[in-house]
Amino acid sequence: MAALSLEERLEGRRNFSSHMRQAIDEETSPTSLLRHTVRSLVGSTCQRYHAAADTQVLPLFEYDCHDLWYIYLRFAKLTDVEDALMDSGVLSILTTRSLGTLVRQSATKDELEVARTSDGLIWTDLPFFGKAIEGAWANKTLLSDRECKNLAGFCAKLLAVDVCVDGLVRCAVECFEEAFRAVGNETDNASELQVAFVLVWLRYAGKKLFLIAKAGSLERSLDLDRWTMWKKKLEVLEEPNDEVKKWLSHMVWIESNMGFARAG
Repeated sequence: MAALSLEERLEGRRNFSSHMRQAIDEETSPTSLLRHTVRSLVGSTCQRYHAAADTQVLPLFEYDCHDLWYIYLRFAKLTDVEDALMDSGVLSILTTRSLGTLVRQSATKDELEVARTSDGLIWTDLPFFGKAIEGAWANKTLLSDRECKNLAGFCAKLLAVDVCVDGLVRCAVECFEEAFRAVGNETDNASELQVAFVLVWLRYAGKKLFLIAKAGSLERSLDLDRWTMWKKKLEVLEEPNDEVKKWLSHMVWIESNMGFARAG
């Protein structure tokens, strides 16, 4: 029987991914997702890469990365932000990254081959994870309020430990700007919810966001001027509700706690 072509193998992997994601969507236990599904997929990826007989298989393992992040994001939506299990999920990602670059002996045994995808090295660069997170955040209107809050917390906790920083800062900035638009629209009933998401970002990644703002980065769309502009917008609001007051007080507290004093 002739060996399958790479395209046939890719088609089979696509079908497997589709079926697996259907099962993941039906899973309601974040504990099961984290402790069994994630561990199994990471182990399988390493084992299969080491056992692969040819050098044309990297596209197959890109599907592994995409599926892994799909599982983590499903886990994040199901896990309450205050639950210690979410911290375990963040630690799991850090542990996966700490495995370093996935390598194997070349066919000639005289050098090492590295698992380099179109978006970086497996596992060192967590390839495609940043794009997956940004995609999930961009589609948050499809989520329940609880799922969205949980996702915000997961993103913030990842940002706090330097995972996918550029993409997560963009998500945070978008969240802040959406909240300002909602607060400015007196007929918008979503303002309280939007501010709640901001408070989650500030609670779990506020200091990190402030440090990034101080450093300034056009690519990350966040600098000290933008941070200060946000604070001034909050200061001039007429009759802000309690949640908006918390937003401002949290930003002020972060600056004070970080020993920041801006001239003028």
